[in-house]
Amino acid sequence: MCHDTRSWLGQRPQGCLHACLAAMPPSKELLVDKGYGCKAFREWLVQRGTTPVIPSRPTTQKP
Repeated sequence: MCHDTRSWLGQRPQGCLHACLAAMPPSKELLVDKGYGCKAFREWLVQRGTTPVIPSRPTTQKP
């Protein structure tokens, strides 16, 4: 989903979180670490009806 060189059991952290969230009903808001703030993940949350509450990275030009 997002480019990230870190891995957990061979999967990107966003992929693991995405799989867990996809298995649950959407929540009104989701608070996660800024490591999960890629555009594609934010857009997916909004499509589900969830407001992403994710701090921006200092290098992000548009959160």
